[in-house]
This record gives sequence, structure tokens and C-alpha cells, in this order.
Amino acid sequence: MSLMHKLAFVGEERIGALFRSFGFDVFAVSDSNEAAKQIADIVQKKEFYIVVTTEDFVDGLKEFVEERHKELPIVFVLPSPVEYKGIGIEWVRYSVEKAIGIDIFSKKNE
Repeated sequence: MSLMHKLAFVGEERIGALFRSFGFDVFAVSDSNEAAKQIADIVQKKEFYIVVTTEDFVDGLKEFVEERHKELPIVFVLPSPVEYKGIGIEWVRYSVEKAIGIDIFSKKNE
């Protein structure tokens, strides 16, 4: 796999095991401070194409993550399987809308 196609997951080791099985490099962290440092390090090294984390670890990273949609590597936030905060689904909604031009989660599309 070339450097431009490397994938990273930053989060709980338990969830990381699933991502590892799909070829992601996993960086286990225990809190949002560790996650922020790890994500910043990954972004600075420019070795990964996509960095995935869960909403459990994005406290204080909203602006940083928004900027990552404009250049590589992209930081993608998933809904948390542990504690649903709604942040992850909003990032999915935002990303899909930017990619295809419509909000597929809108009630108007039903």
C-alpha cells in the first residue's frame, strides 16, 4: 500500500481491532487529549490518506477536523458505539453533503 493510501484509526483499542482487520494502522488512545496529540502527529507526518476517530475523542477538535476536509489527510469522525453525542452523525452528514451535494439525512428526501 502506498503512503498516500494508508489509513489510520485513532481511538479505543477494542474498536481499533475492527479497523485493523480492514488494513488500518491503529493508534490506541484513552482520552481526547491523547487523541488530539496523536491526530496532530499523524497529520504532520503526512503518511496517511484518511484518519478515522470516534466522537468520543473529538472534544475541542471541531475546528481542526473541519479544516481537515480541505486537505489531506482527511480526519473523519464516526458516531460512537459507546456514548452517542450526535457529533459523529453530523460529520457524516456534512461529509456526504459536500461529496454529493445533497443532505441524504434530510426528512425532505424521504
